[in-house]
Amino acid sequence: MKADIAANMGGLLLENIVDMREGPRKKAVVFSPVGDMAQMEEFCRHVKSLKIHDAADFVFVYRQGLKYSSLLPAVHAAERYPLGTAGCFFAGEKLAYSLGYEVIIVADLDAHLDSRRTFDEMLEMCRKGGKVVSPVSTSQENSEKYVAYNFNQWSFFPREAYDTIGMSTPYFWRGGDDYEMICRYRHHGENVVYTKGNVFHPMVGYTVFHKMVQRKKQYTYIAGLLKSLLFIGTYSRVGSAKYLLWHVYYSFAADVFSDPDLGDAVNGAHTLSVEEPEGNDMKIFEVKKVRERGRYSNVSPMRAFLFPAALVHLLLFGHYDIYTDRVYLKMPKWKMLLGLGAAVLLLPIRAAQALACLSQFGRYFGKVVFPVTSANMDKAEGIYRTLLVEHRLGKEGDG
Repeated sequence: MKADIAANMGGLLLENIVDMREGPRKKAVVFSPVGDMAQMEEFCRHVKSLKIHDAADFVFVYRQGLKYSSLLPAVHAAERYPLGTAGCFFAGEKLAYSLGYEVIIVADLDAHLDSRRTFDEMLEMCRKGGKVVSPVSTSQENSEKYVAYNFNQWSFFPREAYDTIGMSTPYFWRGGDDYEMICRYRHHGENVVYTKGNVFHPMVGYTVFHKMVQRKKQYTYIAGLLKSLLFIGTYSRVGSAKYLLWHVYYSFAADVFSDPDLGDAVNGAHTLSVEEPEGNDMKIFEVKKVRERGRYSNVSPMRAFLFPAALVHLLLFGHYDIYTDRVYLKMPKWKMLLGLGAAVLLLPIRAAQALACLSQFGRYFGKVVFPVTSANMDKAEGIYRTLLVEHRLGKEGDG
């Protein structure tokens, strides 16, 4: 075990840092959050099969209570607090940057590259072009070859990018950090999509019905998405417009299915508070996998028609098929029909609430530093620790 990592390098968010790297230090590092040890084992097997460990070091940040893996030589660290996905990506990127690597590669454990060639060519593009490079993302069971990408699925960041455009934004807690980061780099023209290879990543929570089934986890992700759109709105009007649309959309769904937890998640997002949803015993839908392969695009404009079509189908037949799944309605149809009528009548009020939340966001945004770069990452870390401990931003917002 090496002892070249300073005891305070984990900062305010990480602890128990252990350096198990072997041999000379590489110039590139792969960072992954670890929340599932079965995924960790599969990830390590995948990395070894492509011999990526010959070209890059690794940094893993573990959820509280998990034991460190010895399957790959790496720097291991544990969360000091439950950081959420956004906080964990920020803390891991900050640690990787502090270790001095030239290229920082961010990868979910369940995201698998198709080949070593894809890795090598993206690494070379990143080094020569000085921009973030991301592969096209799809899933093994999807017959739709849509062009999408995600910064948390094997994206290659040149070190200098964290000095200028910045790293992941922690304040979203769970979800939205990857989307905001993509929009920020697009806004500055500092990202490139690699189209000669793929990364495979399973699709989860891709409809509001799936989110309602996994409400305890997914409602915080809905709040995270709305937070990200508010931050995008500080540098692009498109972000504010999307925030209003998604706010009304999720409020409408909450009214249709009489789901106050969803409404609370939507209406509280602009405060940047960190709260788990209550009332987790509600069961509005049941989702079952009914086929091995399906077709779904998360970038097609036709998605706008899926929700109204699903509502009609649920009222008529009590179920709705999408992708590989069948969604079963568990609440009485008459109750859903009454909720639909109420939701339509409440649309003007929900639109007014969305505008009010958007107008109030400025008072909370003024308490944080954004974008988070290498110059202010310590201050951002202190602000985020305050948010985690107090569940809301402090008066000064500086921890």
